Amino acid sequence: MSETMSRLRLAEEIAGAFEREGIHYAVVHGTHGYPKKIGRDLDLVVTLEDARKAICLAVDKAAQCGYPKAISRWSHWGIYQLCLIREDEREGLPLDFCVGLWRAKWIQVLSSDLMRRLIEGDGAIGPFRVSKEGIFIKTCVRGLLCGDLSRFGGDEFPMPVAIPEQVDRKWLLGVIGRTGFSLLASSSVGQLEARYSLWGLQGRWIARHPIGALKSVAQSIFCRIQRAAFDAADVIVVETPRPDAVRQAVEELKSELKKLFLELSYFEAPKNGIAMRLGVAFVWRRLPISEFSLSVVAKKANVSQGKIWSGKGRKFLDAECYCALPDSDAETMREQLRRSLLDFVYARHGVGSCKSSKGTFEQPAGSRP
Repeated sequence: MSETMSRLRLAEEIAGAFEREGIHYAVVHGTHGYPKKIGRDLDLVVTLEDARKAICLAVDKAAQCGYPKAISRWSHWGIYQLCLIREDEREGLPLDFCVGLWRAKWIQVLSSDLMRRLIEGDGAIGPFRVSKEGIFIKTCVRGLLCGDLSRFGGDEFPMPVAIPEQVDRKWLLGVIGRTGFSLLASSSVGQLEARYSLWGLQGRWIARHPIGALKSVAQSIFCRIQRAAFDAADVIVVETPRPDAVRQAVEELKSELKKLFLELSYFEAPKNGIAMRLGVAFVWRRLPISEFSLSVVAKKANVSQGKIWSGKGRKFLDAECYCALPDSDAETMREQLRRSLLDFVYARHGVGSCKSSKGTFEQPAGSRP
C-alpha cells in the first residue's frame, strides 16, 4: 500500500481513474473551493451501469491510497452512497452516486433526457468532470423549490444569483416561473427571505401540471415508505452500569465519526419492555438526511466484560446490535464504544475489494432508479 493520501488527493486519483476507464459521470456538488479543498462529500450523477463499476473502481483505488475500508448502501433517495475510510479511521471521503431523478416536493425537476445531459458534463475543474448546469439545478433550483434558502448568499452563489450560460432558460422558466427568476435576482439573502413563498413556486407548477404533480407526490410518498423500511437509523443497544458515561461518549464521538459519514444520536432505554420495543420499532428509527445514522440506546445493566452480539433487526422490532460495556473511565468507555460502533458498521455496510469478487451493487427489490 502506498503512503496515505489526503482526501483531496484521493478524490483526484479517483477522478483520474474514472477518466481512464471511461466512466460517464459529472460532479454536481463538492468541488467549490478546489484546488485548496473539496466539500465534505462529492455528489455525482452517473448511469446505473457505470455507478456499479465506479464504486468498485473507487474502492480499489482508495485501498491503494491508504483508505482500505469502505462502507456503502443503496439509499432510496435514488443514490448509491459510498464512504472511503482512511487507515487510521479518522477521516473519510464520502461519494454519492445519483442514478435517480431529482424531485422537489410536488415537482419532478429532472427528465430522463436532462439527466443524461448532466451526466455527460459541460466542463472540468482540475481532473473532475463537472456539470455547471447540474450544480446550479441541485443547489439553486432545488433550494428554491424546497425552501432551503441556506444555500444562497455564500461564496458559490452570492446574491443576486448569476444563472450559468449552460442552463436552458426556457426549461428554467417552466420550472420556477418568473417568480423564481425574480427571487434569484434578489440583492441579498434578507430580501430573498422576505419575498419568498414556497406555495407561490410550487402552486404555480401544480396548476400547470396537475397530473405530473400527482405522480411526483405519489413517487415521493412511495420513496418515503421505502426509506422508512430500508434507510432508517440502525439501533445499537449498549448495556452498561453507567448510561451517563455512554451519553458523554456519544457526545464526544459525534464530530469525530461525522468525518466518516456517520451520524450518532443518543437515547436512554425505558425500563418498560413494551416501551423498549416501540422505541426500537419507531422512535429511534430516524430517517437520515445523508449520513449513515446510528441510534445508540443506553440500557442500565450489570456488565462484567464487553461483548457484541447481533439483534434480530427491525423485522422483529428488535435492535440490529447489542454490546456490553463494563464500567470504566471516560476515555476507555469512549474508545470501547467507538470500536463497537465501527465494527458494527463494517459488518453491516462494509465493502471488500472488488478485484477478488464480482463487486455488484444491487438495489433492494421494488426500488426504481
